[in-house]
Amino acid sequence: MVRRQVPRKKLDERAFPIRVKVLQQAIGQDWLRQDRVRTWLRENIGPGEYADYCVVDNQPDVEAFYFRSLDAAQRFLAAFPDCELADTTHRLQHLQEAKRWAAAELKPEMPHDFRRAEREAREARAAAEAGSDGPAD
Repeated sequence: MVRRQVPRKKLDERAFPIRVKVLQQAIGQDWLRQDRVRTWLRENIGPGEYADYCVVDNQPDVEAFYFRSLDAAQRFLAAFPDCELADTTHRLQHLQEAKRWAAAELKPEMPHDFRRAEREAREARAAAEAGSDGPAD
């Protein structure tokens, strides 16, 4: 029976819960800049405390850095302030949703709670309207 090894990237994704994806042009295509980043990681974060991959999710312009702690990720971003996070969402859509939340005075606990919060607000408005339409005593 042939046993397959789990790919290193899959193991690293399990071992390093914090992932920071940055645009590769921020890291730079030149080897000196890339070497400086990796030297900083080795000296300041420590071997075995991080991992990095140049191509992420078939996005050749994105580099991912994996860390064991939020503190290490924050120190990395502070050391390289010109790194731009690789935001693959449509920012305009998020801004429009945020404006809708503010207009409806919705304060979802987390972004993924948007639909639930929207439904609860709609139900509350409907209940308030039903209460005001009732017979006056």
